[in-house]
Amino acid sequence: MATQLPDVFNPDDQPDDPLLPDGWYAFEISETEFCVSQNKASSTYIKVTLDGRENSPAAGMRIWQNFTYNNENATAVRLGRRAFAKLCKAAGCGSNVHDTAILHGRAVMGQVYTEKGTGGYEDKNQIKDFQSINGAGVTGAPPVPGGQQAGLPYQPPGPPQQQPQQAYQPPAPPQQQPPQQQPQQAYQPPAPPQQPGHAPQQGYQQPPQQGPPPQQGAPPQQNYAPQQPAPPRYGPQQGYQQPPQQGPPPQPQPPQNPQGPPQQLPDVPAWEQ
Repeated sequence: MATQLPDVFNPDDQPDDPLLPDGWYAFEISETEFCVSQNKASSTYIKVTLDGRENSPAAGMRIWQNFTYNNENATAVRLGRRAFAKLCKAAGCGSNVHDTAILHGRAVMGQVYTEKGTGGYEDKNQIKDFQSINGAGVTGAPPVPGGQQAGLPYQPPGPPQQQPQQAYQPPAPPQQQPPQQQPQQAYQPPAPPQQPGHAPQQGYQQPPQQGPPPQQGAPPQQNYAPQQPAPPRYGPQQGYQQPPQQGPPPQPQPPQNPQGPPQQLPDVPAWEQ
C-alpha cells in the first residue's frame, strides 16, 4: 500500500472556507445518522449533513447540525426535537418518520447564523430555523427567493416588476355653495329714546335767610323762611317736559321788634351795687 505523497503537504497553506453571512440559504440534505453520545449511553442525537445547493450563494458549503433526541435534561430534549420537527416539515415529511433516510436528497431553506467558537474551536455556521424551499413551510418565515420548487437548482430572483403608472389627473376644484340669505323683516320706526331711570326733579328751594344777630336783653328771634309747596312727584319722563316756572325769590325783610325800643334802667348808687 502506497503511503508516499508525490509532494510535501503543508496543512498551514490550506485556507479555511469563509463563513456565510447571516441569512437564508438553500440547502440539500445529503446524510443523516442516529448517534449515541460518547459520554452517556442514555443520550442520543440525530446528526444531519446539509450541503449548499448548486448555483446558490451557499454552493460548496457544508453544515453539520445535531438535534438532541434523548437526554436527562428535559429542556434539551424539547428544543432538539422541536428543531428536528421543523426540518422534517420543511422537507415535506410532516408525520410518521421511522427512518431518517427519508430526508436524503430533499431541499430546504435554512436560516444561517455564526456561532462563536469555545475551548479552542473556531467560529462556525449553524442553522437556527428551517422552511420549505417553495415558501410553504414554517409559518412566519420570510419568502423564499425565486419561489423555486424542491429538487430544482437554485435560481436567483429576477428584478421586481413595476406597476404601470397611471396618468396624472388634476384634482377637481371644490364646489362652492351659494350663500344663504336671511329673511328680511318689515321696517319698524325706532322708538323714542328713553332716559335711564332718573330721580324725580324737585323744584327750586330758596335757602333760608338769616337776619342780624339778636340784641342783648332781647329774646332771640327766629327767622322763618317762606315755605313753598312741595313740587309734585313725577314718574319716569317720556320725552321732553317743560320744567315748572318759579317766580322771583322773596326779598329779605328787616327784623321786627315786637317789644319796642329797649327801656333804660335808673342809675343805682355805687354803694348799692
